[in-house]
Amino acid sequence: MSVATPSFILSICRQGIVYIPLLFLLGELFGMTGLVLTQPVADYISLFLAAGLYFAASRKLMPGKNRATLISEEQPA
Repeated sequence: MSVATPSFILSICRQGIVYIPLLFLLGELFGMTGLVLTQPVADYISLFLAAGLYFAASRKLMPGKNRATLISEEQPA
């Protein structure tokens, strides 16, 4: 996966795959209020997607390290 791939995935998901279906779904369920709430809901879903992509990329960059090892290395002796 290249460096730009997670950014591309996040952008496409936020505006196309998440936002447009939410417009129809929330608009049908809640009317005008649903249309207003579509943008924040899409942003929260994108936040969780971005967090998942971040953790996947960070594990790929540091394959031999786990969280406990990183914390113990950062603390002074």
